[in-house]
Amino acid sequence: MNKMGVRIMRNIRRYLVLAVIILIIAGYAVFYYLSNKTQWNDTYVNGNTAGNLYNNGLFCERDGMVYFSNPNDSHYLYSMDLQTGETEKLYEDIASFINADDRYVYYVRNNVAKDFQFSFLHFNTNSLCRYDLKTGKVKILDSAPSIYASLIGNYIYYIHYTTETASTLYRIKIDGSEAEQVDTNPYFTCSANGQYLYYNGIEKDHNIYQMDTATGTSQTICSGNYWMPSADNENIYFKHFCTAQFRIHCWAGGLFSRLGNGKRNGTRRYLQDTAMFLKEAKGMAEIEKAKQIYSLSGNHFMVEQIEIGLDAIKSLNAK
Repeated sequence: MNKMGVRIMRNIRRYLVLAVIILIIAGYAVFYYLSNKTQWNDTYVNGNTAGNLYNNGLFCERDGMVYFSNPNDSHYLYSMDLQTGETEKLYEDIASFINADDRYVYYVRNNVAKDFQFSFLHFNTNSLCRYDLKTGKVKILDSAPSIYASLIGNYIYYIHYTTETASTLYRIKIDGSEAEQVDTNPYFTCSANGQYLYYNGIEKDHNIYQMDTATGTSQTICSGNYWMPSADNENIYFKHFCTAQFRIHCWAGGLFSRLGNGKRNGTRRYLQDTAMFLKEAKGMAEIEKAKQIYSLSGNHFMVEQIEIGLDAIKSLNAK
């Protein structure tokens, strides 16, 4: 081969090496883009049940997996397979208001809290986060103090706090874009059913309202002194306050049914489709200790002592 041929072959090798490098870079760029591209929901999926979210969203069940704030490990974000009972630490964030869809787990982190006390006024520097179940990466959706997060379709509805506006109702897309104020009032976002959000008034009245998140419009469902609505496809369950007591009512098509009584400090917890009413046992201040679980079934209550933690998840799931 003459000198001209050798020179041509060297140039060809250089171009081939350059082409391979370009292909590798392009392939990595495509892989990085696809792995970090937000997977959108096709329907108005709801990230958690009302009872769980009213109780700080420490548990969330989705397709046979429970995502929870583990009290035995600094309240970090964990998952548990309901069939095998296998648990896994997902991320070392103190997690609350947990929501989930097929690809992501959404939660509020509170890593600067010295004491693990969830309170409406306990903001510190909470932020709204998204955990990718495939890559294990966490994306901060809103770095501002956030609370009461609820997934509805491709938006997270939550209470957003700033020193200028205090607490207001916000929504943000699940990729962290298009954050906007929905209302100047900090309405609870706990009860969602499809595209509809149910909440009670807090400023001028305590009526129950239904917001169509597709249009942003709200309408009054029923008027009265009501609190903590929880809606399904047929009924709305809520607290009806009267003097020092509250009554559990059911509303369906304008008809009311009284389901039970309780004290004002009663709260509700849901796991899957069962309504759970949780009340602190006497002398037990820590969430890891024994609680009394009041399970609503029809028009009567069943009472059982149960431990809160991993055993509680398994026991509640077995019912």
